[in-house]
Amino acid sequence: MATLGKSFFWLFGAEFLFYLSGYVVHMGAGRILGVEDYGKYSLVITITLIIANLVGAGLPIAMGKFLSASYAKGDQEMVFLIKRRIALWQSIFMFLAGGIFFLSAPLLASFLGDSSLTELFWIASFIIPLYGADLYYFHYYSGLKYFHIQSILKFVRALLRMTVIIGLAYWFHLAGIIAGYLIVPFFIFLLAWQLDKERKFEKKDSKEIATFSFHDVLSLAGATTIFLVIFEILISFDMYVLKYTTGDDVLVGEYSSALTIARIPTFLFYALTIILLPTISEARVFKSFKKAKMLITLALRFMLFLTIPFVVILSVYAEPVIRLLFGSQFSGASSFLMILSSAMGFLTVLYVCGFAFIGAGKGYIPAGIATSALVLNGALLFLGAEKYGTLGFVGVKLFVAILVFFAVLFFIYRVFGAHLLFREIGISVFAGVVIYGIACLFPISILYLFVISPIIFSLYVGILLYFKVLSQEDLQVVKNKI
Repeated sequence: MATLGKSFFWLFGAEFLFYLSGYVVHMGAGRILGVEDYGKYSLVITITLIIANLVGAGLPIAMGKFLSASYAKGDQEMVFLIKRRIALWQSIFMFLAGGIFFLSAPLLASFLGDSSLTELFWIASFIIPLYGADLYYFHYYSGLKYFHIQSILKFVRALLRMTVIIGLAYWFHLAGIIAGYLIVPFFIFLLAWQLDKERKFEKKDSKEIATFSFHDVLSLAGATTIFLVIFEILISFDMYVLKYTTGDDVLVGEYSSALTIARIPTFLFYALTIILLPTISEARVFKSFKKAKMLITLALRFMLFLTIPFVVILSVYAEPVIRLLFGSQFSGASSFLMILSSAMGFLTVLYVCGFAFIGAGKGYIPAGIATSALVLNGALLFLGAEKYGTLGFVGVKLFVAILVFFAVLFFIYRVFGAHLLFREIGISVFAGVVIYGIACLFPISILYLFVISPIIFSLYVGILLYFKVLSQEDLQVVKNKI
């Protein structure tokens, strides 16, 4: 069996390349389309992927949880049954959602005050079933803990994104880039299906089959879906309000570019979610509570140690980062990025730990936290944040994100007994303040971004090692089998 360290290494590498390709797509889109059309592209793709997650993510994630438990017990027959039934239910739901979205395109475009979005929504509606098919196989391999196959699929998808989507954007602009989101998941699905043909399961009659019901899956998938959809809405809610209240596509494009960069921690730590869900589910079946606590504590510490220097670098070098990734025409987004980077650092903890709760059969906890955060975010925006201008929007997001962070820590302790030590948090924050002050002493430019960033990161790690917050034992835990 692969160790946690090896699994995370390959998944982290695959996720890094995958999301690097995403930024290549966004950077290319920004330069090819311009600020205004980039804003339209962001709106269409964001809304479409929220709907795709509504249909495509819940059932496959639930499948991964059930598969991990059955596969760990050696119940090949149940694995076969789960796989077949989820495939049927997933197909029904994702095609229905795609059709409804297609028919609703004119109404949605009208609500956003831009009829030109209708045709784009029509094209994007076909993303939904393809996205759902892609996710089906991804979480199927996650449930079996075939992390190496997941890594292969991610690597291939990353390469296709950088070639197919950017190529279509260059030749066909807005319609082409959205069509690229159709072609890429289709080819990944074909690859995953071909790899799956090598696995054979025998279908036999068994009384145990009756224990796997639609209700069991739907209850888990429902909480998972609510969490993922509400989380995505929470992340991009400000962008919709900006479009609705101002109708300014340039402003929306700037905000979207800043949000895209600020979400890097969420994307990079996605590898943790892939490992946490099946591992926690398996630990729950075998009542390995100590193992679950150890893994979650390790994940929390890992996120804390890496997120702080990342947020510092983005806060100090917001303008050169924006110009480097999206071009000088997006330079107005730097004020957004300075605040959004911190907000997304806090929200990433909810995203990653949400999958630990789901694996433990308590998906209602992250769903409840995300829903409460969204309601509070909306209430604060409509009760007065608008009078402070566009920065009021991101200020509200940061405030809500901090509350979410502490809510997650509270429930992580209640459910798993895992927690961060105040000493770890304090010294990490202290180290962050030190490197922030040092970074501010130098000119804010792209050159110094590359020169100073590795230096202050090394200093940050050195402080953690000096105070023994980070030690060789942490690396040893990663190397051990779980």
